[in-house]
Formats: sequence, C-alpha cells, structure tokens
Amino acid sequence: MNLQRLKDENSILKKQIFQLARDKEYLQMLSDNFPGGVLFRFKPSFDEAIGTFVYVGKSWKKMTNVSSEEAAANGRAVISKIHPEDILNYVGAIKTCLSSKSNILCEIRYLYSRHVTKWFQVSMTASLDRDDLSSVLLNGFLIDITDKKEAELALLDQQKRIRSLGDNLPGGILFRLETDIATEEKTITYASKQWEDIMGYSIEESHNFDLVISKIHPDDRTSFTESINRCILKRSMFNRETRYCPSIAVTIWLQVCFHPRIENDTCIGDGYIIDITGRKQTELELNNYRLHLENLVKERTEKLEAALWELSSANNELLAANEELNAINEKIQVKNVQLNDEIDTRNKILEQLRDSEEKFRSFIQQSMDGIFITDKNGIILHWNESQTRITGVPSEQAIGKHYWDMLFIYLPQQKRTEAYYEKLKQRSLSYFKGDKGQLPIMNELPLYMSDGPVRYVQSSMFPVGFAENRLFGCIVRDITERKKTEMELERYRNHLEAMVEEKNHELVRSESMYRQLTVASPDAVIMCSTGFVTKYMSPKAMELFGVEPDSGISAIDIRQFVHPHKDSEDLLEQLVGEQLSYVPQIVMTRNNGSTFFGEISAAAVKEHDGTKAGILMVIRDITKRKQAEMELVRAKEKAEESDKLKSSFLANMSHEIRTPINGINGFLNFLQDEYLTPKRRQYYSDIIKESSTQLVQLIDDIVDIAKIESKQLMLNPVPFNLNHFMQELNKSYEFYLRSKNREKLVVVLDDRFLIENCVIYIDSKRLRQVLTNLIGNAVKFTDKGYVRFGYRLNESGRLEFYVEDTGCGIPNDQLDVIFESFRQADMNNNRRYGGTGLGLTISRSIVRMLGGDISVQSELNIGSTFLFTISHIPVSEKEAQALEEKTDFRQKNRKIILVAESDNVKRMFYARLLAGMGATVLEAGDLPQWTEHIDGQGHIDSILAGYGFRQNPEVLQQVIRRKLPLILIVTDREQADTMDDRQIARITEPVTVEKLNLLLGEPAIPTAG
Repeated sequence: MNLQRLKDENSILKKQIFQLARDKEYLQMLSDNFPGGVLFRFKPSFDEAIGTFVYVGKSWKKMTNVSSEEAAANGRAVISKIHPEDILNYVGAIKTCLSSKSNILCEIRYLYSRHVTKWFQVSMTASLDRDDLSSVLLNGFLIDITDKKEAELALLDQQKRIRSLGDNLPGGILFRLETDIATEEKTITYASKQWEDIMGYSIEESHNFDLVISKIHPDDRTSFTESINRCILKRSMFNRETRYCPSIAVTIWLQVCFHPRIENDTCIGDGYIIDITGRKQTELELNNYRLHLENLVKERTEKLEAALWELSSANNELLAANEELNAINEKIQVKNVQLNDEIDTRNKILEQLRDSEEKFRSFIQQSMDGIFITDKNGIILHWNESQTRITGVPSEQAIGKHYWDMLFIYLPQQKRTEAYYEKLKQRSLSYFKGDKGQLPIMNELPLYMSDGPVRYVQSSMFPVGFAENRLFGCIVRDITERKKTEMELERYRNHLEAMVEEKNHELVRSESMYRQLTVASPDAVIMCSTGFVTKYMSPKAMELFGVEPDSGISAIDIRQFVHPHKDSEDLLEQLVGEQLSYVPQIVMTRNNGSTFFGEISAAAVKEHDGTKAGILMVIRDITKRKQAEMELVRAKEKAEESDKLKSSFLANMSHEIRTPINGINGFLNFLQDEYLTPKRRQYYSDIIKESSTQLVQLIDDIVDIAKIESKQLMLNPVPFNLNHFMQELNKSYEFYLRSKNREKLVVVLDDRFLIENCVIYIDSKRLRQVLTNLIGNAVKFTDKGYVRFGYRLNESGRLEFYVEDTGCGIPNDQLDVIFESFRQADMNNNRRYGGTGLGLTISRSIVRMLGGDISVQSELNIGSTFLFTISHIPVSEKEAQALEEKTDFRQKNRKIILVAESDNVKRMFYARLLAGMGATVLEAGDLPQWTEHIDGQGHIDSILAGYGFRQNPEVLQQVIRRKLPLILIVTDREQADTMDDRQIARITEPVTVEKLNLLLGEPAIPTAG
C-alpha cells in the first residue's frame, strides 16, 4: 500500500515538474518575445541600490545597450545609466519595495547611449531567495514607454498651442461648455484670457454658467436658453447672435457658436464667442438709412403730384390774364404818345441842371480842403480828391457808405467796439434828422491811419437846403503839422519842468540807491571805524552773524566775529591797515557759536582831507563752495580708486579667461597623439568640455554685466513650478558634491516654508541664475558644514529667498562692497577660489529688475546668510497641472538633416554633432546650395539654419511652402522676441548634443566605428 502511494505521489510530482518546466519555458518565451519589454531579477547589495542582475530576458541587450554578462557581473553598469535626476526616485522605489514587500511601479529616464535617452517603466516585487533565505530578490519587468512619453508631450504641446490661440484671438473668446446629461447642469470649464475684457467679470467666475445667462438681455434670455438646450439635445451646431449686458449701462452684441459631443455622461461643447457690436451697429445704421431714403422718395413723390395740380390751375388763370392784358395794351399806346411830349419838355430842363451841377462839381474837386456830401440819412454822395488825399480812402470806396462807418475806421483800437459804434451811429443820426441839423458844427479830430501814423484834421459840417431832400456838406482841413508843433512845444516845456524836479531829488535818490544796494546785496556789508567798531550793518550782515536788528550795532566789535586763530586775526589787522584789500578765506563765527568760511573785500572810507574815516567791508559766505571743493576732492579720490579697481579686475579677468583657454589648447594638443587609449582620450575630452563650459560662463557674465550697465538686459517671464525647481537644484548640488568628493559639506533644501503647488509667472532663467550664483558662492567658500537654502512668503506678499552657509564669512566693512562692480570682499580670494567677482553684481541687478532687493548678514568664521525678495504672479491650479511635464519640439526618425550656415567653422561643427547622432547630413553654405537641396528631388526630414539663412524671408517662405520642420539657431534675446510657429522650433546658442536630442527626438543608433 505504501509502495503504491509512493508511486502515485512520484507520478504526481513528475507531472508537476513537467508542468513547471512547461510554465518556465512559456514564461521564458514570453519574456524573450514580449514587444517593448523584458523580464529581470535583481539581487541588491548592502546599500540596496547597487547589486547584480541574476537573470535578464533575451531582449535585455537591445533594451539597455548592456550585455546580460556585464549586467550579471556588475549591476553598476546598468544603474549608472539612469538619468541623474531620476536616480533618487529609482533608489526610493527599491527601498519601498524591500520594506513593504509590495509591487512598485516607477518611470525613469535611461541614458541608452551618449546621444540617446529612453523612458522606461519599471515594475518590481520582492521575494525571498530560495537558495539563500537571508537574501531578497527583486523580480521586475522593464517596459520601453518612450513613444508613450513622446505622445504625452506632443499632446501637452498641442493643448498649449490651442490655449495660446484662444488667448490671442482678436476680439473673441475660446471656451468649453460641459453639461451633465443626468442633471442638465451646465459649467464653463475653460475660457481664454479675453473673457474678462469682453464678458465683464473674471475667468474664475466664468465657471458659473447661470451668471452668463443672467447677463443676457431680458428680451433674448428665454429664446437663448431654449436654443442651447435644443442644440444639446439634438447634438446640432449652436450659432446665435444675442444681446449681452456686461454692466447696467452697457449692452453689446455677441455671436456664440459651439458644437456639442458626448463623452461618457457629459455633453462637451467647444466653441467661441465674438464681440460683433460694431457690425450690428453698422447694420442698424444701414437699415435706418434705407428707411430714411424710402420716406424721402415717398415725400418727394407727393410734393411732385401737388405741384403738377397747381401748375395746371395756374395755366388756366394765365389764359384769362392774357385777354385782360391785350385790352390794357391798347390804352397804354394812347398814353405813350402823351408821355413822349412831356419827356421832351423835361429833358430840356435836365440839361440846364446838368450845366449847373458840373460847375458845382468842378469847384468841389479843385478845393485844397477835403469835401464830402451826405444825404439826410448819413449816406455819402460825393467825395473829392483832397478828401482822398487826407484820409487815404478812394471815392469809390467811400460813396454809398454811412458817415459814421467811415469815422469808425479812424478811431483808436480801444474804441472800436460794438457799443461805441452804436453810440456813434445814434449821435450822427440825431444830428442829421434832428433840430441840431439846422446848424453847422466844427471839430478837431485825430485820424488813426491803418499804416501807423496819426493825422489831425479840422472838420466843419453844415446843412445844404433842398426842401425835404436836404443834404449835408463837410469841409475837412489837414492840421497835422500844426498839431505836431503844438505837441513838441508841450513836451519841451514838460521836459524842462522834469529836469528841474530831478535835480531837486538827485541827492535824495543817490543816498537811497546806495542804501538799497546794501540791502539787496546777497553779501554782508559792514561799515566800521579804524578801531573795529561797527557803524553800519546791512540786513544780510545781521542775518549772517545772528545779530538782532534792535540790539544796537554801534557797540559791536567786528573782531568778535573772527575765529580765535592767529592767522585769522593777523589777516584782519592787515585788512584794516590797508596792507590787504582782499582776503580769499577766513574762518568766522556767529553769535550762536557756529562757524563758517568767509571771503572779505574791503575799501577805505576817507574824509575830504584824505584821512581815513573807516573801512567798508563786503563779506561773502563761501561755506557751500568750500564743501563743493571738498566733495570734488573726494570724487577725484573715488575715481582714482575705481580706476585701480578696474585695472585689478581686468588683470583678474585676463587670468580667469586664460585658464580655460590654456586647458582647451593644451589638451587639444594632447588629443593629437595617435597612441592615446580610448579612456585617456575620453578623459582629455571631458577636461576640454569642462574648460569650454567655464569659458562660456565667463563670457556670459561679461555679456550680462555689459547689458546691465547699458540697460539692455531683458526679462522673459513664463509659468514656472517653483517647488520642482528648488528640488532639482538641491539634487544637482548633491550630485556635484558627490562628484567632487566633498563629504564634509552638505546642501540642504529647507522645505518648512514652501508653498504647496507653488507655480508662479516669472523669468525662470534669471531666477535660476541668481540662486545658482548665491548657492555656488556658498559652496565655493564653505569647506565643511552645510549650505541651506529655501524661500518663504513674507508679510508684504513677496517671495523671500535665503541662502545660509557655515563658511568663512564676510567682514562688516565689506558687506556693501561685495555687490559693487570690480569689487570683492577679499581681492585675494579669486586666486584661491577662482571667479570674476561679477556674480553678486549681476544678481543684485536681476533681483531689482524682478521687483525686489538683496541683502547679506555675516560673521567672520561663522557663516553668511544672503536674502533677496522678488515680486511674483501666482498661476491657477488648472494651469499648474499642465506644467507637470515640459513641452518639446519632437519628431521621430529624423535621419536626413540639412545644415544651412554661411560660417564654415560653425557649419562643420553642427554637421559633426549630427553625424555623431547617426543622422545623414547635407550642407548648404550659400543660397545656390540651399536652392539646390530645397528644390531637388531628394528627401529632407528637417533643417538646422544659422543666422544668415534665418534672416532671409525668401528662404523661410521656401521652407513654409515645402512644410519642412525648421530649427533656427538663435540667441537668448531672439528666443524671446521671435514669433511662435508650429513648423518652426528654436535652439539657443551654444548648440549641444543634449539640446539637439530634445528637439530631434530619438536619432538612429550610430554604427560601430
């Protein structure tokens, strides 16, 4: 029985072993043929991150570019190719998997080769090693998700461009309306940035669709709502024009259009809103104008019909009137015969009157005096030549005008007013038509001629009797010369009287003038006796020395205002003794004890016999001038110091630039040795690359300081995840310290005050430059201890960053100097630590451009703390989520690339980089070569264009017509200024393999050799 049971158990065991062998074979086949993935088993070592791969799938070499033998011998060969920014995530995943014994999933970047980076998804679970129960194995699966990642990045790029299109749509808004099918609740989940300008409230409030409906015009609201519901129900296009009231006093017209679609249980409508107020107003004006034209035509037609009826009636009346006129004409013919006889008689009488009038006219024209005649209404009827000579007005301009009109034009300018004109007119009419018109009147009048001089005339006006047709004559005589003689005599008499009066007051004026001169003088004026006792002090002198006006100046000794200094007293004695007449500088005192610098000019006051009666002194306060002279001396000393500092800076800069150049030149010579081993050649290449990077950094600092001094440094703000940046900065410095074997120093990110999901709108490049300068300086000047950095939100609402270290510290008298150009706290430090000393100067300028300031606190041999603040603009949560991944310009399998660059050296360099990435390179050094490649039949995947080609509009148009992806090599400033285009990408100088990888995606694998 026992034997049979053993046989049965042995049979079952063999089946299980056979089944296990088949399962193992199946798993082996699945692992070896799984598309895009590979199985592995990893045995971690003591530090849990480095171990050996005890098993890998067949496609391991293809996936990782590391052979299974090398992976089994040294797990570091695989782990070292994980991207430095993802190594901590990978180590953390291993630790979590070992501690929790659970399945762990993570995504990492893997440096497949020098020019190729892949994305892997790693899935791991822990299990005991059956051969060694004290060990743990990690069983995992490695999947290549590079295509997926590229698709995700491309999708984010597309979303960003759609949002950019919406934010820049002129006069319109892009939006998304989502409707819950079950509850019919509507929500606006997205709106472009023009929403607030058009709709009248913020984008945050735009999510409330009921608020949009409430602002629709009451007359359109019901039909608008019903139309939206009907379109959502039928899934049809919604396109409607409606009136909208963003405020109580404003009504605009909007065109709303969207097309609904169903996703899950939600109806989504993407569409646009356009402000069509201008178009609607134009349509309304055109409609009003059309109605006006129709009414005008109707009105003119009615008037034309009425006029035709009236014309018909008038014709009838005209026929009747013609018959009456015929009868009257017969009577007129009889009367004409009688009138002809009477006309002959009257013509004889008129001939006699003409002879009489001709004699009268001849008398008036030959008169030496001016004569004019008016009728009883004041209208001028005659104007002789003498009157024209006197007044300068021709007769044709005077005849027919009123007398007062002619008189008005000769009045002075101040009397030529409407009120005075009316007064002159009424006075003239009262003479012509009243009782006074029976008597002659005489006047003397000044005539103010238009060409400047005044002419005086004497006029005599008298009536000429002709019954009711009475006329008025006026004789005008020119008395200008007589008047001038009278006025000249009057002026001469007044001049004599004035001369006598002036002589009488000459002495009084002379005395007053000199007294006023002393009062108005800006200098102090003092009259003193030979014994230094004051006789007179000007107000300025009393103000200068602090003397009260009512204190009595006769008892003041002038020597009390001289500083008790021997040289000053001796100069005053010499001044009074006529040995000096000018003292350029003397120290003087005031009554309150204060001192000032005085400049004295003096002159002796003598009696008639020549004896000295006193001294007249003019004292000027030259304190400000002396201060200006001292300021000038200090400025000269500062300029000399600045010149020395510049010389020191240039010497330091020359040393700093020569150091990397010497490294580059020296190791380039070493690379020419054909017997170099690959390892040594790589070592020399790394040194050349490091020296080149150092040289570029030096040049960047010099360019930045030049831009700052010329005020040409520009900011380019973008949305920026601050917390991610701080964490990346911390990891990069940790990696740097490990690579330099600086085990005594740690860099710590202080995350106590970090703001959750902190995404801000700022120039990330310049912020990175400031923090890198400060942390780099802290690391450079700290041998052991720590460098701690972080940020917090201060009371003023600004972000305050800090960098604290335990380094050598800075003397107190140098805390301000370190931020100046060409200055360092210790001018010898640059020899020990390196650097140009421009970092803090550039950092302070950038911080001030970002709306803040920078300061430092330090103690020698204890450490320093740098603090700076910046202004910032927070970004909403929705926009922050879109920043979790960076957007790239990527297209796969770009193998044939045209390099267009007129500079031969640059073109050779770019071609070498691309050839090393496995691409086929075509070169164009001028426009004929460009045209040959572009217009040829050969295939081109993309174009890398330098300065000369990207500035040519014809070249860019050819690329756009061919729809070829174009990469422009630009500077940082051009990167911010150039216009965005989906077909055009940009790469900033200097061009590196890493930058080309980001743009070109995964290149072909280079062939061996």
